[in-house]
Amino acid sequence: MRRFGATRLANWLGSCHINMPFPLMGINAAGLAVAMNNADAYDGWNNCGLNTSMIARIILENCANVDEAAELLEKIRLAGAYYHKKTGSMFFLADRQKAYLSEFCALASQFAVMEFGYVIRANSWRLPGVTALSKHGSKHLANDAFREYQVRDVLNEAMRHGGVRVEDCFAASRLRGGDVKAGVFPVCWESSTAFATCQPDAEFPELSTFYLASGPPRNSVVIAVSFAAQALPLEMYTGNWTAKAQRFKAEAGMDHNKMPEIERLEQELLQEYRLVRERARVLLRENNPGQAQKIMRENLAGQLAKAEKFFDGLLP
Repeated sequence: MRRFGATRLANWLGSCHINMPFPLMGINAAGLAVAMNNADAYDGWNNCGLNTSMIARIILENCANVDEAAELLEKIRLAGAYYHKKTGSMFFLADRQKAYLSEFCALASQFAVMEFGYVIRANSWRLPGVTALSKHGSKHLANDAFREYQVRDVLNEAMRHGGVRVEDCFAASRLRGGDVKAGVFPVCWESSTAFATCQPDAEFPELSTFYLASGPPRNSVVIAVSFAAQALPLEMYTGNWTAKAQRFKAEAGMDHNKMPEIERLEQELLQEYRLVRERARVLLRENNPGQAQKIMRENLAGQLAKAEKFFDGLLP
């Protein structure tokens, strides 16, 4: 987890490598969310330039909405400044009103605009204009489709029961199945090091939330972090959380019997977070940001303390 001052916007939250402050996913103070992913192999790639996590940070620090982000992303590509080795990328961009999907490489890009519903991608392009550049064959596409359909099933089931909640995203990240030896991977597997999702707030961007499992999704507890908390505790920067989750995975594996306990704790933390966030919303409507920040900081500290106690009970 990282939080930084920005060139144009107040700050951003993101999931980063401990020694590399560039996010794979993040959300900024304006409520703009950015996520990147690997895509298809292709010919004609650049030999150097900005990698995708660098680009994600540049967008978070310079853009307030998806239109600005899409314009900057295309400007970087046209300048020949994009670099992702021999594969292309995908960028998911969302603000408080709509979302864009960009399927992207050095030679071309294609944007899809979403104002409702959802779009799911694993690691294969689907949009016209870039798919013709792909070197992926049908087997690769089928393997990626397995993960996409896993997630679609979770979200469609949620829609039949009242709508998608962030908990459904947590559940999707923890799905098992597939055949790794045959190249058919689940959504997250043994090499996955973190899970995150972003929730822009339509009324107050400072109540936008970054949900982070700082470790393998089936071996970690999701913490909800609001911009209104302002200051992040040191333990969210140091890598200790990830180290504990990795130790739990090493000792118990991914198919352990503790998932019901993890999910119960997450539900408890989420219920408390949502109640405090709505209290903070009332305070912001009353023009009392200082008190809103205070109660959100206290909630974050409480989440961390409960999660720490839970981990300590799992690890000898």
